[in-house]
Amino acid sequence: RDDSGRHSPEYWGNFIPQIVTQAVMRFTKKGETVLDGFLGLGTTLIECRRQGRNGVGVELVPWVASRANWFVNLEPSDEGVTTRVIEGDSRLSETGDKVRVALHECGTEQAHLLVLHPPYHDIIRFSDLAGDLSGAASEADFYDMFEQVVANCSPLLAEGRYLVLVIGDKYAGGEWLPLGFRSMERVYKHGYILKSICVKD
Repeated sequence: RDDSGRHSPEYWGNFIPQIVTQAVMRFTKKGETVLDGFLGLGTTLIECRRQGRNGVGVELVPWVASRANWFVNLEPSDEGVTTRVIEGDSRLSETGDKVRVALHECGTEQAHLLVLHPPYHDIIRFSDLAGDLSGAASEADFYDMFEQVVANCSPLLAEGRYLVLVIGDKYAGGEWLPLGFRSMERVYKHGYILKSICVKD
């Protein structure tokens, strides 16, 4: 785990910065814009600032969004990039409208990379908010809610560009539940094709 700069491991379920760094460097160029639909404490936007990319992140939980904004703005950047943290539910059209405004502030109409790192269903309960995927009543409801995020965010991604899904599976009741594969099936329904699967042990 890269813990340099403004990265903080204090929030449950955040991913290691190296994951988003690889995605940003492989799939975008300097000056392009990354959209993160499940921002958490701001890992993606911190890396955007470090790599010379603009970044827009959506976080559902108000106090987490506020803290993410603080961390992101403390990360220095000599690249003249723009980063925006939006408090909102990534499933909702009104949040999409806020993202469009933020993208415009980044100098583009659509993002050049979409990063989605949803909760791993109910492994960690992040909040009691209605839009929190970690509070989904069932595994089926979790996939339905996740697909709403994909449907809302996909029009914000430029044609021909990449969506990166970062998700873990879970083990419950003596059964392995492949959340990753089942979530990818929901992504397929929105016109994507699979380019690769990267497994982190």
